[in-house]
Amino acid sequence: MKFEWKNKNEGQLVIREEDQKIGYVDLIKTDSGQLVLKPTETAAAAAGKGLGRKLVFAVRDYAIEEGLKLNVLCPFARRVLMHSEDQ
Repeated sequence: MKFEWKNKNEGQLVIREEDQKIGYVDLIKTDSGQLVLKPTETAAAAAGKGLGRKLVFAVRDYAIEEGLKLNVLCPFARRVLMHSEDQ
């Protein structure tokens, strides 16, 4: 997994396999200290491998490390994070 920032405030967290993008999530850093997690996307061929969950947890960890408040717009990511708090 690798964060690929287009500029200071917009980027993606990308998972590649054999140099092919198989999963990603778009991100926006706001001036107010938020990290906006937009919908996650994974390739159909990668279904069931837990890549979406890995993306979500990596973004959560990054937000914590950078002191950013996570603003989750992705329904899938919201469910993953809510479920992880229940455990």
